[in-house]
Amino acid sequence: MTQNKTFSGPVAAAMFRAGPLTSAGAIFWVHGDNIARHAGSYAEAPPTISHALHDPSIAGPFAIAMIVSAVFLSLAIGQVMLALHRIIRLEPAGRPANIVLLAVISVCEAVAVAGMIVLSQYTGSINSHLHDVGSYMLFFGHAIGISLSGWLIRRMLEAAPAQSIARNCLEPVSRNPRRALAVALLSAFYGVVYFGGKMLPDRFDFWHGAVLSITEVIVIMAFLAYLSTFWPLVRLGRPSLASPPAPERGRT
Repeated sequence: MTQNKTFSGPVAAAMFRAGPLTSAGAIFWVHGDNIARHAGSYAEAPPTISHALHDPSIAGPFAIAMIVSAVFLSLAIGQVMLALHRIIRLEPAGRPANIVLLAVISVCEAVAVAGMIVLSQYTGSINSHLHDVGSYMLFFGHAIGISLSGWLIRRMLEAAPAQSIARNCLEPVSRNPRRALAVALLSAFYGVVYFGGKMLPDRFDFWHGAVLSITEVIVIMAFLAYLSTFWPLVRLGRPSLASPPAPERGRT
């Protein structure tokens, strides 16, 4: 099969992963720097990223990193949406519904990226309301978008005949419906911890803070890791109708 190799090089791979890596690095840096500056706060009740950003010396660099990350994430998400759209066009079964579903996913992911910018530019010390709105946009956008993407891939796999071009193209992400379900369950757990913790007595502040801050990092890492799983699909480029794609080597 003739494939477009535009996205197959190491530079393209690095560009695709730059957004997730920048976000992940910034998040771990926030906690590391906050521990160095305010170690006592972790002994009382481990703070979330939002609480750590009350310190302007931490919030400033983080805001810049999130702008950079948002640019790379937008490019990566756009490539994933284009790759999925190309595969949807290969299989007529369920195509209209799949296109609508893909559009909804695109909107959810756009909301999530916009939320990341909002929460990083408007910290709690600047505008707590906008910061909370940005946080909700980020978490709900990714949680819903990722959940729907798993459903979309499952629909496409079920509709594509065995050995078809569409099925072969989807093979690198055939596990993503289960991965999306895992992310959805993890997001739901985080929501229970976040909202349920508000009703706990004060004596549970330390444990609630510890579970919340750890789960927050895990959920965000899960969002970013899920996006990275689409690289094998993106690197296939534009599939040809002549023959199925060559099998993917190594880890998918």
